Amino acid sequence: MKKLFLLCTMLLVAFVCNAQIKVTPKLQKGDRKVYVTESALNMPGRKELSIKTEASLNVAEKNADGFVLDSEILTIESDADSTDLVNQLMVASQQALKNVHCLIQTDNDGKALSIINYDELKGKMQETIVMIIDALVDQNPQVTNIMSKEVLVNQVMGNISENTILSSMNNATSPLALCGKTITTGAEDKYVNEMGMEMKRSYTVNADGSITTTSNMSMDKDDMKKFVLDQVEKLLPQQADMIKDNIDMVMQSGILKMEATEKAVYTLLPDGWVKSIKIEALRNFMQQKMTQTTTVTLKQ
Repeated sequence: MKKLFLLCTMLLVAFVCNAQIKVTPKLQKGDRKVYVTESALNMPGRKELSIKTEASLNVAEKNADGFVLDSEILTIESDADSTDLVNQLMVASQQALKNVHCLIQTDNDGKALSIINYDELKGKMQETIVMIIDALVDQNPQVTNIMSKEVLVNQVMGNISENTILSSMNNATSPLALCGKTITTGAEDKYVNEMGMEMKRSYTVNADGSITTTSNMSMDKDDMKKFVLDQVEKLLPQQADMIKDNIDMVMQSGILKMEATEKAVYTLLPDGWVKSIKIEALRNFMQQKMTQTTTVTLKQ
């Protein structure tokens, strides 16, 4: 009996280690999926920020390249404090895309290739962002002592360019992130996260068919220097030269210590669509630690 149990265990381990899944959701014109995303963000000295969104993915068209998906953020709920600029800007980035149709050209496996209507999308996003930032500055006029309206607008717009949207769809944890990928336990890839940090991700195919991804920052000292200087030039351009001259001393001080980790568990439906995602993430930059827990659930 013990030998039989041991044999079964070894076979199970071998199966899991050699398991392979190609994620290819079944796409048909007219299909519609609605995903609910609930996130809780925690930063020292700030009240926990909760954000809940509903977003739809409609298969609008089949063409020679693959499919056209019509993506739209339907609702956004947040308890962001009106006096907390950082949290308000996080919410503003998502509000800019609310009720705006994003037409995504994918291949036959659902991997995002391009944003068909990006120019139209960009104009609508910028109009919304300017309106939101005007309202934020009206509530907190002292903000312009640190950053002008133009810098704030450019900072938010820089986070939602065509490349960042496509990168988010294909690399950041989302219902489209695994589309077209062949997943095996131990496989690894690299990507750039939403903060611009280079990450290394490993995959595990679990016995129940779910997929676990584990990501860690993958940047050497020179990469970190470049990242810090790029961020300073965006946010505090007037101090960029001073920090550049003293970057080695600043890095050695530990003030700019950076850390980023993420663990996500995907469950899939028999037709290849994502059923749910559970995510735990940590970001630590300039002694500002942020933890985030997120669940993405298929509503219909």
